[in-house]
Amino acid sequence: MGTLPVNYALDLRKLSFLQKLSAHHTSVMNLLFLLTARKEFELLCKNYSVTQPRAHGRFHACVWQTFVCHFSGFREVFYCILRTLSVYIVLILSVVFTLYCVN
Repeated sequence: MGTLPVNYALDLRKLSFLQKLSAHHTSVMNLLFLLTARKEFELLCKNYSVTQPRAHGRFHACVWQTFVCHFSGFREVFYCILRTLSVYIVLILSVVFTLYCVN
């Protein structure tokens, strides 16, 4: 399948770690999670469209899906820029060829 970029891989690790912290309902770890990391966990879940934060396996799928969507959008923009540049290159070459043939 491939490798995620570093920022996505780090967010995936954060999601997994924070989910494990939140799973201990009667421990000091859960208290620390509630005091320090709950907002970050909720933000990460929102950024990656995690609808079931208790389902650990969903993190991987959601992070990959977000990466693929982001990459496909970038690819479309890149191809659009490339097509525009190719039109300008053809236009410039035709002008240069016309000027060369006239002289």
